[in-house]
Amino acid sequence: MSSVPPPASDGKLTVTVTYLEMTSAPKRAPRPAPPRKLALLRADKIPIHFYRYLYNTVGERWLWYERRVMSDESLATVVQDPAVDIYVLYLEGAPAGYAELDRRAQKTEENEIEIAFFGLMPEVIGQGLGGYLLDWTIDMAWSRRPRRLWINTCNLDHPRALQTYQKAGFAPYKQITKVIDDPLGEYLDVLGCNEYIGWYEGPPELASRTRWTSKYNKPLIMSEFGGDAKFGLHGSPNERWTEEYQESIYRQQIAMLKQIPFLRGLSPWILMDFRSPRRELPGVQDFYNRKGLVSNEGQKKKAFFVLQEYYKSLAAQPK
Repeated sequence: MSSVPPPASDGKLTVTVTYLEMTSAPKRAPRPAPPRKLALLRADKIPIHFYRYLYNTVGERWLWYERRVMSDESLATVVQDPAVDIYVLYLEGAPAGYAELDRRAQKTEENEIEIAFFGLMPEVIGQGLGGYLLDWTIDMAWSRRPRRLWINTCNLDHPRALQTYQKAGFAPYKQITKVIDDPLGEYLDVLGCNEYIGWYEGPPELASRTRWTSKYNKPLIMSEFGGDAKFGLHGSPNERWTEEYQESIYRQQIAMLKQIPFLRGLSPWILMDFRSPRRELPGVQDFYNRKGLVSNEGQKKKAFFVLQEYYKSLAAQPK
């Protein structure tokens, strides 16, 4: 899920956008295709209804909206431009994702290409296709010999989007803040938010400095928060993957949660480490999601006791 920030008092979302660039082709072998029935095809002069299907289905979870509000005529001038390449990934005959390369700036002295949009259909996320499609798209872009390749992501995107792009070879060069209208808050009975301040977004101490406001008189459930730690791995509170870093995340998160007057529930992610084939870091993850407060062998991490103490303090409050 995306880490959707809380709406401001005027019902709008403040979004942090990070711009990343690559100034030379990555020095690596091409990533082999997963052993699946796959095809990657360029959509020549893509029909607008098909483009909207791709954009809306891939982007709905991450609140993509810019192309939704464009007229068909305006959208066609962009996506049907000969210098805009839209590559569709098919899995077993059905669309599984797409990448959009905008080469229009190659016609200028800037000589750059933008990965304008990139993503997977929700049902195939976590099946190992994202890394393959990203590397393929990067290689395709560099085959055009640009001076620079760039992309952007924001805190509404997949929580691992920024680190995935950096791992692929992109380097951040600019960050801006944007405000957009919140499309859902007015219609919900209960607000829910997954946020990973301290793990996917900023250092742990950013949480205790974050203030939540809402114009809606509605309860909030913090449906996910936390960070990874391997049981028995110790270090400073600033060292990721250690129990001390996870402990710091929970202390700072609790300080933040106490300041949200409309908070009515929370669900840390997650109680126990569990098997996850996409968590490959040797010696730390070893194919486990390590966000558990308890290890896969039942050992309680330091953050467990931080949350336990918080729950005890809530239970002791007058009813």
